[in-house]
Amino acid sequence: MLLTTTNPEILYIPLLIGLLAVLLAIFYESLLRLMGLRPMRELFTIPRFQRSAHINARFARLFLFFFGIGFILQGVGPLLFSATVIETISLWLLGISILLVLGMAGVTLFFWRGS
Repeated sequence: MLLTTTNPEILYIPLLIGLLAVLLAIFYESLLRLMGLRPMRELFTIPRFQRSAHINARFARLFLFFFGIGFILQGVGPLLFSATVIETISLWLLGISILLVLGMAGVTLFFWRGS
């Protein structure tokens, strides 16, 4: 069930979660380095593992971005759009997010299989 209220106090929570997810997607590697961590592709020495980690990091950033946009839509959407439009766009964003997670699993299985 979608959030269809126009009460601003209730709409702030999904908006803040969405903004946080989008900011994490944008500044992912910078935040890792700030915390003293290295990206996974730099930890592996085998080239196919490095490539797998690089592709999965891109998919993870895209997942965070689309997931964050979905939350932002849930926070701001009831003020701007009808419930039908919000539901349709949210379901599309959820579908894209699920495909990205499945893509990450597929990339992992493809690159990490024994050779």
